[in-house]
Amino acid sequence: MLSDFDGDGLAEIALGRLPVRTADETSRIIDKIVSYGIVPAARNILLVSDLNDGIDFQSRLAGIRNLVAAGFNLAEIHRGATETGDARRELRES
Repeated sequence: MLSDFDGDGLAEIALGRLPVRTADETSRIIDKIVSYGIVPAARNILLVSDLNDGIDFQSRLAGIRNLVAAGFNLAEIHRGATETGDARRELRES
């Protein structure tokens, strides 16, 4: 259930109950919930550009590349610079 505490029509917090009967069950489920939020975010980014058919996708992708923060693993697939079959294979393998 979501609750709107300030009456603006937007939910501010999710409310609910944990299905537990004992302190041990409570401890285990809370540990599980807390550890779920600790999973590190993915540091991989895949940029894909299509054929330059009226729009220069490869140049626009370069602009996006410049916005990527340091520390990310960046890979690119340029359909305009490779055979279509090879680009599809690279995309599936990524």
